[in-house]
Amino acid sequence: MADEPDKWKRYGTMSVRNYHPAWAYLETAREYLEAGRTLHLHPLPKQNLEWLIEDVPESWKFYELKFPLLYCLAHASELLLKAFLMAHGKGPDTPGWRKHSIAPLLQTSIELGLVITDKTRRFMDDLASENDDFTYRFGERTTPIFFPPTKDALQAVDELDRSIFPSVEPFIGTKGSGSL
Repeated sequence: MADEPDKWKRYGTMSVRNYHPAWAYLETAREYLEAGRTLHLHPLPKQNLEWLIEDVPESWKFYELKFPLLYCLAHASELLLKAFLMAHGKGPDTPGWRKHSIAPLLQTSIELGLVITDKTRRFMDDLASENDDFTYRFGERTTPIFFPPTKDALQAVDELDRSIFPSVEPFIGTKGSGSL
């Protein structure tokens, strides 16, 4: 097995995140959120458009990568909830933690004082129902798949980020303790 420092030197990637776990979850969640936002803002051009006439709406010339985009938003939501829970002294023994299950993480967070709008709560409930069987991760399913409007999805996860931030903010800049 390769020596860890040698491997890092070889590939030029060495990242030490000795953050408090609440902060680490927040930072990682925001990376996934920005990845989702980037996928939304930069849709892929459709190939072989010769058959299209010139007056086709611009939106028909591109398509969003729905599965990767919604996977990023679902994962960001899970990590944001875990950041909130860590800030409140909870950890891997919290229901749903190890199974990446958004619904119980959200419920526990609300019980601990997380406040979100009804619209965001409904979106999170819908997202949770799709995420529980990893639909957005693997795309395997024989029943209809929920694809929310992307702007609504981004707004909901942005609101979740804003709502958890006051609880996590005191841990920003603090050293880690415990495990992720």
